[in-house]
Order: sequence, then C-alpha cells, then structure tokens
Amino acid sequence: MKPIRLVADDVITDDDFESLQSWLGTKPRLSQGPEVAAFEREWSDWLGVKHSVFCNSGSSANLLAYAALVETSFNERQGRVYAPAVSWPTTITPAMQFGLHVELGDAHPMSWGLATDRLEEALKRNVGPWIVVLVDVLGVPADRDALLALKDKYEFWLIEDVCGAHGATWNGKKVGTFGDLSTFSFFVGHHATSGEGGMVCTNDDYLNRMLRMLRAHGWASDLSEAERETLRVEYDVVPFREKFTFFHAGFNLRNTEFAAKLGRLQLQRLDEACTLRRTNYQRYEHSLSKHGSAWAHYPQTRNGLVSPIAFAFLAGNTGHGSRGEVSKRLTAAGVEHRPVGGGNMARQPFLRAYQKLTRSRCDVADAIHDRAIQVPCHPGLTPDDIERVVAAIKGDA
Repeated sequence: MKPIRLVADDVITDDDFESLQSWLGTKPRLSQGPEVAAFEREWSDWLGVKHSVFCNSGSSANLLAYAALVETSFNERQGRVYAPAVSWPTTITPAMQFGLHVELGDAHPMSWGLATDRLEEALKRNVGPWIVVLVDVLGVPADRDALLALKDKYEFWLIEDVCGAHGATWNGKKVGTFGDLSTFSFFVGHHATSGEGGMVCTNDDYLNRMLRMLRAHGWASDLSEAERETLRVEYDVVPFREKFTFFHAGFNLRNTEFAAKLGRLQLQRLDEACTLRRTNYQRYEHSLSKHGSAWAHYPQTRNGLVSPIAFAFLAGNTGHGSRGEVSKRLTAAGVEHRPVGGGNMARQPFLRAYQKLTRSRCDVADAIHDRAIQVPCHPGLTPDDIERVVAAIKGDA
C-alpha cells in the first residue's frame, strides 16, 4: 500500500530541476541579484500589490514586517499585538523579541481564523499603538469584514500572515492585499516553493523602503538612487562611506538567486496548483458530508475561496471518533497526518515564562489544540486517495 504523504513529493518537478541545472550551467551570480528582483516584480503582479520583498523564509518575513512597524511607529518598545491563538510560533515571537505585549484571541468556530468579538474590547482597554495579526489557517480565508471595520475605527496596523494560503480570496480579492503588510512562505510543500523563502508585501512606499533596508543590514543599497540621495543628504553621508553606512538596526535576511529562480518557475503554475488544492478540499467536503454531522467540523469560509495547504477537521471527544482512534486508523491506512500548527499557542512551553502576554479563555482554540487533525490535500492526490483517507477517518478502511 503506497503511503499518502501530507506534503507532495513532486512539488518541485523534473522540469524545474532541468531548468535549474541549465541555468546553473551559465555560472550565474548566486547571492541576491536580478532573479530576486524579477521574482519580486512577478509576485507583486500576481498578487496585486505595489511592493514585494523576498527574504529567506516565511518566518523571516514576519520578523521583517514587525521590525518595519516597530521602526516606523513604536517608541521604546511600547506597543501591543493582538494575534490569533491558532497560529505558528513565528507569528508572535518577533513581537516578543521586540518587547511588545501580546494578547491572543480565540479562533472563529467557522473559519478557525481570528475571532474579532473580543478585539474591540482589547482596543478600548489599552492605549496603542496596536498591531493586529490575521492568519488564514491552512489556507481557509479568515473573515475580514468585521476586522476592517474595526481598523477604520481604531487605526491599528494590520499584518496578514498568509503563510501558505496563496490564492485564497475574500470578497473576490486575494488574501494578502487587505493589510498594511502581508507575509507569505515558500517552504517545500506549500502552493509554490523556493526551497526556503518568504515574501513581505505592501502598498506603502515608506514601509517598502524600510523593509529593504532592514532585510540587508540596515543599509540603503537596495533603494533607488533618489531614495539613497535623500538619505545621504539627511545624514550628511559622503560618497566614499555610502555603501557602509547603516541607517537602521537591520538583519541579513536576504535570499539567493537560486531560490528566486525556483520561485519564478513555480509561480508559472501557481494558479493551477491552487485550483487542484481547492478541488481536493471540495472532494473532502462532499465525501464527509455523506456521513453526517459528526465529521462536519472542519474550517470553512462564508465569503471566499479556500486554497488549502491541508484538510483539517475536529475529531470527537471520546471513543471511535476520538483523535487517538482516528490517528490509529490513519496510520494503519498509510496516511500521514499531523496536529494543526501549534494549536492554541498559549499552551506552548515557550510562552509559559513570557510576562507580556494576556491569556484569555479560548474555547475554540483549545478544541483545535486537543482534537484537530490535518490530512493531505496537495495537487498530487487522486480521488481514490481522498476516499481512502475519508474511509480511515470514519472507520471503514
């Protein structure tokens, strides 16, 4: 019996490898250069944003997004972050590293994204500045309507941690185009991969300049000549010193030409990959719906299109349908499966000692932590594969 992997083995195709081998034969530059710039332009065009900044991972993309906002709006490490409890460590660890106060909000029972019912209470309770983070869990778009209404009222910064929801939409518009900043991951197994890689996107010219300086040591080499001239004049920098003048406390989060070349190859078939993932998600929905409400607890969207990394569902509390029993059946059927991300991040060990954390009751996040399972939903699945997974879930395998 052939195992059913959670991550597709053929995300990087033979054609990709052949193209990369041919390109390497030209002995190209490997550190950041024209391929990175081209990938950034093409990604911006595909997503529908003004600026995109390529970096070495999705986690680094989150770090850059926070850093740009801290440099822009936060004074002496004062500020607060409201983030979903169901997320990933690096959704919130940059906020911790910058000394910001973190408050975790519960998941919405339908989408598993951020529930906004307590957000306004938090905004009223504490003076900002605020960063609010939205995560599209496993590629299911979170509700943006109520969040954007609150943003208009309270004027907080919004980061969309899209991670691997490439191509998901809300109200016909791609996720990653609603916030002040959005971040994406190109890890292996996501909709498009560059091996390791991430992207930060924005329509704000100032944030774009800040991101580019922070990505590379805090210097201005990645800016336009006009932007560099403005900094030279402002800081009285002589031409000889320019390339070794650092305007911000930056990092080195650049990526390589090789990664950008692979990302560009993947981008050419990203829409097709998103469609196939969406089709597989619908097959799960159709198949599970035939077996009653016991298997109907999976993330859904009311006003958008999913673009899933995986298909997730809540197992039962006890007995035949419990997570332990379902996991045994999936293992026996050769189906790779996992928990959903970090579950309720407030229950993760690294947060136990963090003093600037507001812990609140998160019933939905706790249910996801204790009962959720994710199973494969990648483009390499066949309808028979999905039926085999479903049969194992419900116990007919």
